Amino acid sequence: MHQFLFLDSDIWLRGLLIMVLVTALGCLAAILATMGPLRRVMENKPPVAPFFGGITALFALLLAFAVADAWSRDIQASSNLGLERRALFFLLKGAEVLPDREMGSLAQRYLSASLEGEWRVNSNETPSEGVEQVLRAIEEHALRGLLRANGSGPSSFRQHLMQWVEDLRAARDVRLRLGADYGQGWKWATLLGLCFLSQISIALVHLDRRRTAFVCVIVFGLAATSALTVLAGFEGAYDGIGAVRPHSLEALLDP
Repeated sequence: MHQFLFLDSDIWLRGLLIMVLVTALGCLAAILATMGPLRRVMENKPPVAPFFGGITALFALLLAFAVADAWSRDIQASSNLGLERRALFFLLKGAEVLPDREMGSLAQRYLSASLEGEWRVNSNETPSEGVEQVLRAIEEHALRGLLRANGSGPSSFRQHLMQWVEDLRAARDVRLRLGADYGQGWKWATLLGLCFLSQISIALVHLDRRRTAFVCVIVFGLAATSALTVLAGFEGAYDGIGAVRPHSLEALLDP
């Protein structure tokens, strides 16, 4: 499901794939309800019109929760970008104040490696070993500097430097978690399953009018496609509609 819906595909391609899938499910639902065994079980007597409301409500409720979850991840990713940018900014400025050329060089290396190896290559879905190595080098260098510091002034500043390094580590961990947390198969299987059941229930309500059943199922499928496409567009915090981009980090690169 993850590969089918989200493998480096444009949002319009995702929408087209979802439309084809939902339309196929709708046609199958209409056939099962109006021509298959369900028709014989119902004895050609359609249920009352409000019957389909309970199932479609379950579909709408789960869809609403899924969209809200996707939007909340997008907001969290944007906020976390600010934290990562802040930590890097103070590390770079702190390296100038000390002065600590090695720390400044390591921070710039981390910035370049993370932009290239995590942001641009795979939209933060998987960690880069090169970025991890540079980050460990930054942590070890900051710790050694703190242990060597003598006197309240340098020691206090080194403690702040160590805190900024810890903030950088935490921000990267959150970024990678958000980058990998999308396209869960169980969620999409449940959504599509409820969509299919909703289409069957709509067709059953129009059991005595086959053409009307097909039209209503298709109309519902188009509406469901629109909502599911929006969800697919916001699933990845760093890819799709409203994706968080590292413009504020790129501004910190050495010219």
